[in-house]
This record gives sequence, structure tokens and C-alpha cells, in this order.
Amino acid sequence: MDAMRRGLGSFLGLAVGLAAMMLGGCGGTDSYSTIPAGADVYHYYLADQGNHRVVRFDALDTTPKIKIFTPTTNATTFAPADFVFVSYSRFYVLDKVNSQILRIDVSDDSNFTTSVTATFGAVGSGTNQFLNPNGIALDSIGRIYVADTGNHRIVRFDNFNGDNWTTFGSQGTGTNEFESPYQIRLDKNGRIVVTDQGASRLVRFNDMSGSGWATLGSLGNGTLQFSSPTGLDVDFENRYYVSDSGNKRVVRFDDITGLNWTVYSSGTTTALDNPVGLAVLGRKQILVTDLTSNRVVRYIDETATSTSEFFGDGFNNPVSIRAK
Repeated sequence: MDAMRRGLGSFLGLAVGLAAMMLGGCGGTDSYSTIPAGADVYHYYLADQGNHRVVRFDALDTTPKIKIFTPTTNATTFAPADFVFVSYSRFYVLDKVNSQILRIDVSDDSNFTTSVTATFGAVGSGTNQFLNPNGIALDSIGRIYVADTGNHRIVRFDNFNGDNWTTFGSQGTGTNEFESPYQIRLDKNGRIVVTDQGASRLVRFNDMSGSGWATLGSLGNGTLQFSSPTGLDVDFENRYYVSDSGNKRVVRFDDITGLNWTVYSSGTTTALDNPVGLAVLGRKQILVTDLTSNRVVRYIDETATSTSEFFGDGFNNPVSIRAK
């Protein structure tokens, strides 16, 4: 009987321990809380626009394993602006200068062996055309959204055939209008969120009809203000992060009302010069491409009191960063 009690006690102790581990690492208050601050657990993808390439690296340190993608066609004019992951072995790259999207398949992940398996788009303002686009996103059923910057509109279509091509918006600063929309993301509720760079505001709407149109911001450097906002991301709590480029800062807020407005501008070692690209990886990592400083700045806590920087192997105008 004593042996049975001891066995049962050991089993219960193990069960409690496993439950605590599960609550700490897989749910509870913060599923990212068990990842050490600064830990590298991703592949990072950087749109190194001035060097006409996409750079993949596995760590933000002095000795990362760097892999390069550059297309064989339009190699010298290739200007990656943004990208989105379709699956573990496929991603789309938005080429700003050539106004097209490249579909990239990865056949060997360890060596980053890639091939362009399809392209879509051309320079222009008509159907299946873009003009200096900067942002790309996917919805839950795989439809493609593009911030068509030079045409002052948002475009949505189903696939690389351009099926169900739909446009929304015209040039201006009023309702259902954009002034150089820069970045586009979908929040956790499926709503479309856009940094309207020329109008110094964030715009959110429910669908491509413009229903639920709402805006935040005006030109300035104070609370609820922007100057040339560019990069955008949404975290797992549905909070919005914006690269407020002209004000040399990143801002975070809970909703389109600007609730809990929080500013990230400098840390213990770095100050932002021209933040553009932005990626939020849980609560523990916020990555920012600092365009004119040719670096990636990482905030490793929510208070922005601790930062690190990464210069890579000679970045030149890095404009977007993602991770998977």
C-alpha cells in the first residue's frame, strides 16, 4: 500500500509539473513568456531593396547564416518592397519598381534553394497593373491584397491569374480615399488596415466596399499624430504597431481610437533614424528596419528600454522584414 501511495504521489507530482509547464509555455497569460528575451527562433526575411535582393538569416548577431534570393529576370531593377508567406515552402515578393508579384518556391530550405514559379502584374493603372506598390497581405482564404501606392488604391484578387480583380479607393484625404497608401495588413478580425502615408493617418475598413471606414491620426509629432507613416503590423492581441517614419519612432496602440498610445523611439543603445519595415513577434521581439542607417533594430521588451541592432552584410535601404 505504501508503495502504491508513493507511486501515485510521484505520478501526481509529474502531472502537476507538466500542467504548469503547459500553462507557462503554451497558453495562460502569455505564450511567448518562456522564450528568453533576444532568443532567435525564426528565419528572418529582409527586403534589402538597395541591393536588389531578399536576405534570409537565422539570427540577429555577428555571425548569422545568410542566404540570398535575387531573380534572374530584372535582377538589376528588382526592388523588393514586402513579402508574405503562403506556406513553409512558398512566399510572395512584391517588386516595387517592376510593379509585379513574384511567387517563390523553396525546394531546399536548409540551403534556401529557390525558384520563381510565377509572376503577376505590370506597370500601369488598369486591371492587373500596379504603380510602385509597397505592401502585400493575404486573407484567411488566400486572396491577395496590395497597397497600390502610386495608384492611390487597394487591390484584391484571388490568384496569379488576377481572378476577381477588385479595386477600392481613389486619390484624396477623405472617406474612401488614399494619399499614397504604403502598407497593408489584416487584423485578427479580418479587417483591412492601411498606413496612408501621404495623409499621415491609419485607415481601417471592413471589406473592399469600404464599410466600417475609420481613421486615426493627423500630421504632427504628438499623441495620435503621424508624419509619413509606413510600416505596419498587428500582434496576437490585435494591437496595431506603426512605423512613424517622419517622427523617427514606432507607436503602438490598442485600437483605431488610439487607446493606450505607446511610443518606441530609442533604447539603451540606439535611436531610430528612419524606421520603415516592422514585424512583431509576440511580446518579446519587435523588429524595425531603419532605412537610412541600413540596419535592423530589435526591441526585446514592451517598454522599449532594451534594444539591439544588426547591420547584416552591408544592407542598403532595408524596407521590410518578416519572420517565420
